[in-house]
Amino acid sequence: MLDVPETFTWVYRDRTTDASHFTGLETAAGLAREHTTIGPSDDAVERLHRAQFGAFIQGEVLDPADLGYLQVGWAIARWLLQHGDGMVMDAESGR
Repeated sequence: MLDVPETFTWVYRDRTTDASHFTGLETAAGLAREHTTIGPSDDAVERLHRAQFGAFIQGEVLDPADLGYLQVGWAIARWLLQHGDGMVMDAESGR
């Protein structure tokens, strides 16, 4: 059983009722493509534009030595990808 930090949350959103989160990711992707050489691929940007639903995951925890919060985040991301057609984008890095 995973220990999920109290400040770790995820929300499933529909673009038709909450477009602001999708717009924010599209902006981050565009900036990453413009200002770095490791920004998202053309395919990733196209999938982001087509996305109608999204699971927005956020974790704000202290940086423990074992980086357990990263393991929880990636476990959730892997589960979501295994159960749907999607992609994972790190909003902080735009990747």
